[in-house]
Amino acid sequence: MSRTIRTPEIRTTRRTEAHPDLADPRVGAPFFSTWRVGTPQRQRQTVEAVAATWERRPWPADDLVSYHVYTGHDGSTLLHHSQWASEQAYEAFVRTRRQERVDEIDTAVPGIERLRLGRYRRYRGSGPRSTEWSSSST
Repeated sequence: MSRTIRTPEIRTTRRTEAHPDLADPRVGAPFFSTWRVGTPQRQRQTVEAVAATWERRPWPADDLVSYHVYTGHDGSTLLHHSQWASEQAYEAFVRTRRQERVDEIDTAVPGIERLRLGRYRRYRGSGPRSTEWSSSST
C-alpha cells in the first residue's frame, strides 16, 4: 500500500491515497527521489517524520504543484515524487527551504540514505492530456 502526502489547490499538506495527475499542464519539472531507510519500522517512522515536517510548515512554494511519498514494497525504501512548475522553482526551494525540512526528518530518523534524484522533462505529447517524459539523473 502506498502512503502519500500531497497538496490540494489550497496549498496545505494532507494525507491521501490519491495519485498525482501525470499530465497536469502546470507541471514542467517532475522529480523522483529514492531514499533507503533500512527496515519496515524505520520506513514507517520516516513516513511519519516526513508527514509531520510538511504538516507543520506552510506550503513551501506556489510553483510546487504536488508532493507525494510512497512506501516501497521491500519495506526499506521510499519514493518521493514532486511536481514543480519549473526546474528553477525547484532549485530556489533547494537554496531556501529544503535543508530545514531535511534536518528535521534526519533528526527524527538518523541515517537515511538518499540514493538518487531523477529529473524529467516533457519532450512530446499528442493531445491535451498526453505527455511523455525524458529522464536525466543527478
